[in-house]
Amino acid sequence: MYQAKSKRSGFEYFSEEMNVLAHEQLQIENGLRQALEKGELLLMYQPKVDLRTNQVVGLEALVRWLTNTGVLTSPDKFIPIAEETGLIVPIGRFVIREACEQWVRWHEAGLNPPAVAVNISPRQFSDLSLIGDILEIIKMTRMNPSMLNVEITESATMDDPEMTMEILAEMRALNLHLYIDDFGTGHSNLGQLRRLPIDAVKIDKSFINDVLTNNDDAEIVTAIINLAHALKLRVVSEGIETKEQLAFLRNLGCDEIQGYLVSKPVSHSQVESFFNKTIKL
Repeated sequence: MYQAKSKRSGFEYFSEEMNVLAHEQLQIENGLRQALEKGELLLMYQPKVDLRTNQVVGLEALVRWLTNTGVLTSPDKFIPIAEETGLIVPIGRFVIREACEQWVRWHEAGLNPPAVAVNISPRQFSDLSLIGDILEIIKMTRMNPSMLNVEITESATMDDPEMTMEILAEMRALNLHLYIDDFGTGHSNLGQLRRLPIDAVKIDKSFINDVLTNNDDAEIVTAIINLAHALKLRVVSEGIETKEQLAFLRNLGCDEIQGYLVSKPVSHSQVESFFNKTIKL
């Protein structure tokens, strides 16, 4: 039934592969529930660099799952299941709290950390407790809200434009900075984008991978940057792995980048070496 629904087909024949997949998903779901209780989730941080100054101006907090047996489970495996089962809501709450607590630890240690960004999933974005959770975490951790960036996928803003406006307005009232993530993969229209109280858009990695060899991707990236700048929004490109990609984006006036060319996601102690640092690009 789920296979038929996912493929939007009228029917699907049962196969042993389906049984194996269902069993694996059930194992991951049960493991995730225990991971939340046992503290097996952790955050890695990936730096963002301003292309005008080559300074590290931000960090993206990325959740990882390290089981008690030492196995690191890929987010590609557990995030979709967490989203489907609703576990993404407590996981997202953990990410926000841990990122804020870590930023405050850095700040109190005199390390002058850059802003930290957290991702809000579509399921979490539609959860009625989201704003209350963020406000409670800010108060509890004594986080400076202006140093907390919230990244929301473009698709999450599509279902209910009026509700989206209301939620983003409440976030803006908390003095958070707002990013539209995976931009270009959804179907937002220009009128809606113009109304959203956001600070920046992030170009999805899928457009960057072949930007030097695929004319369509190159034109899409060019159009996104021009459109965002016309709306007075900053542009962040993720997934930058080569100097050629960097040169292409710099030539178009992209504002910030992140990706393996700068650094892979690293631990909270390793990322400290990037604070107040000028990157040679």
